[in-house]
Amino acid sequence: MCFLHSHYLLSPLLPSLELSVVVVVVVVVAAVVVVKVVVVIVVAAAAAVVVVEVVVVVVVAAAAVVVVVVLVNAVLT
Repeated sequence: MCFLHSHYLLSPLLPSLELSVVVVVVVVVAAVVVVKVVVVIVVAAAAAVVVVEVVVVVVVAAAAVVVVVVLVNAVLT
């Protein structure tokens, strides 16, 4: 403990340097987390677009089947 105390006395800038390193590490980790959250949001948005496109295709296909059934029914009767 005495060595550490004398070490801090010899270099008074060391605690502020350590604090700066901690701040930089925290900022970098926060930036990585923000980037990952943005990537997840973008991927979720892309998945939502794909789901909407699939729903539109299914609805259009169902409408086409209804039209074909109505036309066939009209021709047969």
